[in-house]
Amino acid sequence: MSKLPIISGIEAIKAFSKVGWTPHRQVGSHVVLRKEGSRVTLSVPKHRELKPGLLRDI
Repeated sequence: MSKLPIISGIEAIKAFSKVGWTPHRQVGSHVVLRKEGSRVTLSVPKHRELKPGLLRDI
């Protein structure tokens, strides 16, 4: 498995937006994303750095 890069929360939100996820709401420093037709939501922290382990868990 290749190593995941360290990216910012905003970069992660942009990447998820490109594949169909849309920002639904913001709660504190976290943005909740939804995908049309899915009951699943993603909570992405808007931190300066998202470590590879956290990115893998999302």
